[in-house]
This record gives sequence, structure tokens and C-alpha cells, in this order.
Amino acid sequence: MLSFEEEICVAVLLDATDLAQNDNVDKAKMELERIGKFVEIFDDVDECVDYVTNTEDHQVLLIINEFDGENIVSVLHEVKQLKEIYVLSLNRSTNLSWIKERNKVRSVITSITSICRILESYKQDDSKQFNFVSSFSASLTDVDRKNEQEVMFMYGQLLKYILTEMGYSGCDRIQMIDFLRSHYQHPKDIEKICEFECRYDQMKPIQWYTKDWFLYRDLNQALREHDVIFLYSIRVFIKDLHQQIVNCHAKSKESTIFQVYRGMSIPTTTLDELKKKSGLLLSFNSFLSTTTNESVALMFGETPNDCPHMTTVLFEIKIDPSISTPAHYADISDCGTFKDEEEVLFTMGSVFRIQSIEPLDGRNISRIKLLLTDDNDPELTRLTHHIQSDMGSPNVLSFIELMYFEGKYVEAKEIGKLALQTITQDLKPLVSIMLAEFALSLGKRKDAMSQLQSVFNFPDEQSHISRGSKIDLQRKFLLYCMQGQWDLAIENLEAAVANKTYQTSESQQESLGLAYMTIGGFRYKQGRYSDALSYSTTAYELLQHSLPATHP
Repeated sequence: MLSFEEEICVAVLLDATDLAQNDNVDKAKMELERIGKFVEIFDDVDECVDYVTNTEDHQVLLIINEFDGENIVSVLHEVKQLKEIYVLSLNRSTNLSWIKERNKVRSVITSITSICRILESYKQDDSKQFNFVSSFSASLTDVDRKNEQEVMFMYGQLLKYILTEMGYSGCDRIQMIDFLRSHYQHPKDIEKICEFECRYDQMKPIQWYTKDWFLYRDLNQALREHDVIFLYSIRVFIKDLHQQIVNCHAKSKESTIFQVYRGMSIPTTTLDELKKKSGLLLSFNSFLSTTTNESVALMFGETPNDCPHMTTVLFEIKIDPSISTPAHYADISDCGTFKDEEEVLFTMGSVFRIQSIEPLDGRNISRIKLLLTDDNDPELTRLTHHIQSDMGSPNVLSFIELMYFEGKYVEAKEIGKLALQTITQDLKPLVSIMLAEFALSLGKRKDAMSQLQSVFNFPDEQSHISRGSKIDLQRKFLLYCMQGQWDLAIENLEAAVANKTYQTSESQQESLGLAYMTIGGFRYKQGRYSDALSYSTTAYELLQHSLPATHP
């Protein structure tokens, strides 16, 4: 089996008939470049053999035609770096019985597209493709799983909110290009990044998204895996892509109910779980490509014969344009790269209701009927909206705050480091203070001191820090905490509460409640239990009225 932790070379041996169809060959190469960084197409057996045997540092995936297959496999089968072989057969009458004796031959395929989709299904962690969302009761054994998925759904919605609502500048676009250049080193990738930089405004975001290169694949992988460093670094493109989908959706003249389809190869355990969730809500984490053509969808969902733990499902999504939903989608068949795929693209985080799951015409494929819906989990929605309101207008501070909720300090530090290169001077001390608070809460006093020291290094006339301001009191409070001067820390915080500096107009009660809770904790550590109880009781009353019941 191929390991996708290593780079893959793809060698393709075609016959003269195949090569005569130049358009198909070019498209095949473009498709294969989604899988491997090195793709070579041969019509000479000896050249193909030399290429495979001389490749030492990478895995090789070999696609051979049905006529030369038996001879070339007998020569190359034991080559260590050759991991998998696929036989491209357009003539079903050809005798291919010899493949049974060769364990590296995975299957017979009828098109290059099918091998690409097979390999893409290997790469995806399908357990991260979607989350279930529901306010329905669950069995005791299912509660932890239910809570985990709902939390991940909330984080996904918050991440979408930040990515699509925060603004960006020319510096942010330059930072995106610099990140891509540092992240991808192969000459072919560098060439595509240069084109991306030079022609960014000349092509629509959907065109860039559907081009055959790493962006489509790695963007969705980052969304599935919640890779916030990658997502923050390409936030400019994500916002532009989302906005184009929103604009296309607004201009759509579709008025009648219609269906779109998405084929997918998923673990059988995931299908079993889906069967138990009929009637619940399902959220896809990434951008979701669908098609109005059921046959095309099934082609993309093919399951390899040697993967008994996987199964093919066909998502049939019913869309009623008369129903207003938060989800945005667009028919991109006219502006995408592959117009014959009749693609409808949904933006990230779209939510559907599972209506039914049934066999597809007696085949070993399950049809999962979904409905694009405006339904939601009221409690989860209230909590999500509350956190959004707390964040205010999305910016880099929102990103770091989200990392705080998720407990990802390393990612928060990296995002802060990236942000300090592009953000305005007035935000820089806020970033450093937030990171210092985060570090201190984890017991990382050395990191906290380092972050706090950087705040003192900002000149007051640049950072707009004035004596007695919220930033001034915050940095003094943290400094006293790290020096172990608890009385001065509490005195500083009490002064902030007394003169209302610590309050904000958006969430006055919550700000006060958190401040009182902190003071109560310090007083308890000092043994002043009566004061601790008084502060903690006040904090509880304030937070009980200001926070949703589901707030962590």
C-alpha cells in the first residue's frame, strides 16, 4: 500500500492508440498530478523500465496498458520502490488472468480518472469528513462521542466565521505567497505558485480552486483536520473563494427543487454509524464538490477491490431554492476547470438533514438521502453566536482566542508570530498580552514573561498604551502574577473592576464575572476564604445570567 507521508512518482505506460488521443493524455497527466509530484508518461517499454528501476528516493505507482502489462510486470514486480500497479484496460475481451499471480497489481481500471479517485479515497481520513449535530437525547455510551462531534462542529462554524469575515490587506496576500513557497519546494509546485501570484486577479477563485494542483487537495485536508496554521496562511484565498460562491448563489435563478450527488468511499464503520443517525443533522467540514450527474458521482466514489473495510456511498442531496439556509452553493460548470463534471460547489461547513439510507438498485452501494436545511441545534447555535459576539469583529485576536478554546497553544504562538508581521501597531500589544495570558494559564511562565516583555518593548506612541488603560492594567496584572506578587496583582485587578476599565460594552456582565472569578481564586489561595466566597458568588451570579447554559 502507498504511504502518503512520502512523495509518490507516477509512471504511465500507454500504447500508440492511447497516445494518439492527445487531449485525453494531457488530461490524464493533469489528473495524476493531484496524486504524485512526479508524473511521467511513456510509450516505450524500456524507457519506462529504466525510469522505475532508477527511482530510488520515492515510491512508484505504475499504470500500464493491457497489452504490455504481463511482460513489464514480470520484470519490475520485485523492484522495492514499486508499490502498486494498475492495469488500464479499454478492451474487456483481453485475457488478464496473469494479474492474479501478482500481488502488487491492485485492480484493472477503465480510466485514469478512476485511479485518481481511488487514491484520493486512500488519502482522506473519512472520519473527519463530517460531524453529526443534534439536540436529541443519546444513550450513555454515545454521549461522549456526541459531545465531541458537536464541539468540533461549533469550532468548525467559528473557524468559518473568522476566515470568511476578517479583512485582509496586500501584506496578507504577500504573506500567503511566501507561505506557499516555503511549504512547497518541488519545481513544478514553485512554477504554479508563481502563476498563482502573477495571475491571481486575472482568474476567478473558483478557477484556481478547480485547477489541477495542490491547493484543492490540501485546503480541504486542512479543513478536515483543522490545520489552523495552513488555513490562517491562505486565509486570503479562502475568503475570496467563499465570497465568489456567495455571490454566484445570490445571482442564481434556480427556482425549482433539484438534486445533486456526491460519491464517496468511506469506512463500513462510518456507514454503520450513519444508519443510526437518520433524522439528524450532518455537517461537512470542507468545501463540498457535488454534481448534477449521478453517474459522474458514482465514478468518483469507487472503492478499491482490495479494501474490504471500505464501502461506496452515494449522497443524494435535495435542494429547495425557496428555503433560505445559511449554506451557500454555486453551479460552477461554466467557470470550473472540468466542465463535463457538471459541478455544484458548496462552501465549507454546509449542514444537511439525513432523510434515509437505502441500497442502490441491489448493488453494494448505499444511497444516503440528504436535505439542505435551515434547521439547527438551538442550544449549540446560541453558544456559537455568543462566542462570535464575544470575539467581536473577526481579526487575528479571534484566531488566537479560538486556539485558546481548543487548547492549542503551539498553534496560537505560531499564528501570533505570523500576525505580528502584517497587523497594525495598535493590535500588536493585544496579541502579545493574549499569548501571555494563554501561556500563564498553562503554567508556561517563561513563555508568558517573554510575550509580556514584548509588550513593554512597544513604544507607547505606537501601541497607544496609556496609563490606567485596559492594556496597561492587563500587562501589570500578568507581570505581578509571574513575579509572585499576588497582592499587587489582585490590587491591580480590583482597581480595573472598580473603575470599570475591565468592562466592555458588548459583554459587561461576563467581563466583570471573569474578573471577580479570578480575584476569588487568588483570595482562596491566600486563605482569605470569606473574601473568596464573596467574589466567587458574585462571579457565579454574573456569569449565570450572561453565558449560555452550554458554555464550557
